[in-house]
Amino acid sequence: MKRTASPITAKYLQNAAVFYLERYASSAEGLRRVLRRRVSKARLLEAPVMDNVEEAIEAVVQKFVAAGLLDDKAFAQTKARSLHRRGVSGQLTRQRLQVAGVGRDDVDSALAALDEELGTDPARREIQAAVAFARRRRLGPFRLKDREERKARDLASMARAGFAYDLARKVIEATDPDSLDEARTARHGSVSEAFMSVTIWHNPRCSKSRQALDLLKSKGVEPAIREYLKQPPSRAEVEKLVAMVGGDPRELIRDGEAEFKRLKLKKADLTTTQIVDAIAAHPILLQRPIVVKDAHAAIGRPPEAVLSLLK
Repeated sequence: MKRTASPITAKYLQNAAVFYLERYASSAEGLRRVLRRRVSKARLLEAPVMDNVEEAIEAVVQKFVAAGLLDDKAFAQTKARSLHRRGVSGQLTRQRLQVAGVGRDDVDSALAALDEELGTDPARREIQAAVAFARRRRLGPFRLKDREERKARDLASMARAGFAYDLARKVIEATDPDSLDEARTARHGSVSEAFMSVTIWHNPRCSKSRQALDLLKSKGVEPAIREYLKQPPSRAEVEKLVAMVGGDPRELIRDGEAEFKRLKLKKADLTTTQIVDAIAAHPILLQRPIVVKDAHAAIGRPPEAVLSLLK
């Protein structure tokens, strides 16, 4: 028996949207995709499809946006909170929100709101997520037996989940679950020194960045590593870096990159706002490395410059 599908009309699209939103949270783009799949299925089954169906889909989506039933910012915040509780890394959280159709600005806003809610910053939030992930998957100190034999496998699980190697190693090699509780529950400014006293904004392809990291380790410092090209900073984070570095904000932007030339800007004429906007939109323009300790930061050019933070 040949399968059939309902004709695609404006009323059908609205009813399909209501049916979906009563059951699932969605972004505006997510709903568009659902309705487009309905149209594709109807066409496949040779059902009638109204003219200008794309305009009709957009009209339905905008109607629900205007009614407050579709709110990308609220959807992103709820989704980010849920993913964090499940131990999803910041990198995968960003990817999943973007796959769900949430724009980058709304993703940044959702993660900033989550940090405010938790009383954390991105690095501390990442620790909490890593501990939650290890607890849920019974990795490292949460294993009841064969811990050493499975260490490599546990580290690989953490890596696949999007956690940086240094953080994964700290979690997996922790003595016991109790030693991780402080990191898991810490509020801003109270995370243990062993975990989060120093953070390096790092590009592993940059020789200066690698030298600065090696220099820190030679001084007995195991910094948290923020690979900012994999985990791009939000605008608020760039603003914070500018304030912590101090001095001339133009020192934070790399004017030799192709992206900078495409923007057709003159470094000498840049305002702080233009610098922040450019780096937030094009993370490759961020000078590297930058090392952060407490409320201060230093650019590792030369790499030895970061040692001033350790005094």
